[in-house]
Amino acid sequence: MAFTSHRPCSSSFSVIVVLCFCFIIPCYAQIKGCPFDAIYNFGDGESSPPLRMLDHLASAFHLPPPPSPYAKDGQFPFYYGTNFASRGSTIGGTPIFAEKHTQPQSQTHSLESQEYSFIKFLKSITSSPEQALEMLRRSLFIINEAGLNDYKNAFQHGKSVSQAYTYVPPVVAGIKVTLMGLIEDGATNILVPGSLPLGCLPGYTALFPSNDPTSYDADKCNKELNSFAVLHNDHLQQALRVLREEFPHARIVYLDYYNAFMALLHNHAMSLVSDGLGLTEEALKSLVDTLISQKGFAYPKVEFPEVCHCVM
Repeated sequence: MAFTSHRPCSSSFSVIVVLCFCFIIPCYAQIKGCPFDAIYNFGDGESSPPLRMLDHLASAFHLPPPPSPYAKDGQFPFYYGTNFASRGSTIGGTPIFAEKHTQPQSQTHSLESQEYSFIKFLKSITSSPEQALEMLRRSLFIINEAGLNDYKNAFQHGKSVSQAYTYVPPVVAGIKVTLMGLIEDGATNILVPGSLPLGCLPGYTALFPSNDPTSYDADKCNKELNSFAVLHNDHLQQALRVLREEFPHARIVYLDYYNAFMALLHNHAMSLVSDGLGLTEEALKSLVDTLISQKGFAYPKVEFPEVCHCVM
């Protein structure tokens, strides 16, 4: 394999693709092979095939989509990574819900249990700590929408937005613990998206209907829900800053979905939401262009080469 600099990065991939495709290895670097050999995904599992960012990301590196270890219909090759994410997953399972007097809608694989599954998986495919570290050095880790189901379940069980504020510290603490564990295991390339503006997603605003026009901003988004998303993102970014100081060798990139989405909302006349909660394919493609505009939507700042291409 070789890494050449003859073709432009495509903006047709999904949100994370261009970020991952270019942010670690500059185009002029003379290296053997592609930037990553495997992708490991954690957090909330995505269910809409056309919109699955993980599938787009895998195809960008000529890798098959990482299979789920929870599937019951046979054995799969896990050479190119694994999708540990589970639809509806929460941070730590039932403890947070029990403390806050709510329960998840269904039993899913929590972020905590996903990390345990990864550790077990890692031991099963490597023969030594040295081999494991080398494999992890060449892998990309994504923590996808972690914590949002904790909040959504609280809202669906009748909690007000102000009551759900108490969920933010333990949720972010759970994300931080998982990240710390992955880094201590050997992960060095990590993407951590923040929350989208929940007040702009019909699936959330329908839970808090209001006839008061002051409840909405100029974009017709619920102001209280958006403030809640900002609070989550602020706490998450602070946790990532602490982790960067503690683990300076790790590349931990925060993706500012909130402000990238708002920029898209202000500048494009298109349907952004597909099912009340997820984005349309057209919106995802446009969001890529917004994120790579180098206007502060990724931190630390990502240098996006004008040309780069990975060739098998």
